[in-house]
Amino acid sequence: MKRNKSPYILIISMISMLIIFTGFMLSDEKVLKIPKFSRAPKIDGVLDNPLWEKEALKIENFVQFQPKEGAIPSEKTIAYLGYDEKNFYCAVKCFDSEPKKIRASLTNRDSAFNDDWILIFLDTFNEKRRAFEFFVNPIGIQGDGIRTEEGGNESDSQTWDTVFYTDGKLNEEGYVVEIALPFKSIRFPNLQKKVWGIFIIRNIPRKGELITFPIIKRGMGGVLTQEAQIMIEGYVERGKNLEVMPIFTSLKNEGERIDPEAGVNLKYGLSSDLTFDFTFNPDFSHIEADAPQIDINQRFALYYPEKRPFFLEGTEIFQYGSQWDPQGINIIYTRRIIDPRWGGKFTGKVGRFTLGYISALDQNPTESLWEISNGGKNLSEDALFNIFRMKTDVFKESYVGFAFTDKEIDGSFNRVGSIDGKFKFSKNFYFSFQAVGAKTKYQDEETGWAPAFYSEFFYTSKHWGSGIEYQSIHP
Repeated sequence: MKRNKSPYILIISMISMLIIFTGFMLSDEKVLKIPKFSRAPKIDGVLDNPLWEKEALKIENFVQFQPKEGAIPSEKTIAYLGYDEKNFYCAVKCFDSEPKKIRASLTNRDSAFNDDWILIFLDTFNEKRRAFEFFVNPIGIQGDGIRTEEGGNESDSQTWDTVFYTDGKLNEEGYVVEIALPFKSIRFPNLQKKVWGIFIIRNIPRKGELITFPIIKRGMGGVLTQEAQIMIEGYVERGKNLEVMPIFTSLKNEGERIDPEAGVNLKYGLSSDLTFDFTFNPDFSHIEADAPQIDINQRFALYYPEKRPFFLEGTEIFQYGSQWDPQGINIIYTRRIIDPRWGGKFTGKVGRFTLGYISALDQNPTESLWEISNGGKNLSEDALFNIFRMKTDVFKESYVGFAFTDKEIDGSFNRVGSIDGKFKFSKNFYFSFQAVGAKTKYQDEETGWAPAFYSEFFYTSKHWGSGIEYQSIHP
């Protein structure tokens, strides 16, 4: 293994130097200034308030993304943007030549994606790799999530939820939707001039048509890299909001006393871009059940998606991924924390640094099912987990990151450290790498540091892509 390390270190160094001298001299982008409203518009799905026409930023230059990239849309779309100290506002007027064929379902949140809809991406850190998503269908049904694009890997997660206000109305010309997004509901840098990225997308499903502002080009390698720039200048309310959710459950079996349990979930916005979460004795019985999986001849554990609210805040910070392997060498899997007695978490972004830290005490870890040879008793000690993740922006669309995980139980431990990076240069070229070391102690036996390494270099364009990948994991 030692003889193989130096060539890969040399390759990383050479490519990093190549990145520095190529591809990052980007032209200045036009920034659209969002006007401040003199008063708050009513969110009712009806554009009868003259505020939208007189004071809002008006956007009409929508183009097709599909079926024909860059073509004139079959239906006209007009968007209006504005803000006040409390909210970011958006109204979209969607003309339709056949309004009776508009699809608008009265359904649950995050379930109207087969309808006509309007989607807004807001990249509040202007990093072109991560954006908040806000959907609304013609009658105001909401959807939200987070889009992540890193190292050529694109993912949309609807597990993230926040508070925002919408309404929509069908009319003889088509439909209108209005959105009020409280600044308290999202994270963003606390700057006097806030420059964000934005996309506005309209879906016409009966025609298979997506209409976007600005234009999206398939050959550019990513969507968020092509976002328009908007600027909000002036004071807005930051997200120092406090949420407290008490929990009380009880259980009674026949012939036994009632067994009551209490707990609490707490969320506090330390700033507009940093959030603290705490939970004590959480109850996850309201979470939907996992889909069944079949385990046949596998020597590794099954993977289940995280659904528990405490672990979902800032989950994109802890994710790994690549173009060819969505997980990479994924060293962070919070479902290993099975039954937390308590947990604390910091997530957010400060300047160029994206930070995530989780500490939790698991009162029923996997090891509690194992039998120890001396006496055959079960290991019943709690397990303490600590997970740290940090990424720093390099240039405009790249990063270098570090992660460390530690699990301690009755003098035994498992510790894993990782250094990783993802670089984009010359619009369509990507390079990713990850170097991992793991060390484990169980009772009196202790391993040395076991290495693993992952890297890939690939090219992607509108019509084709290719790449090379290397992965090595210690036995």
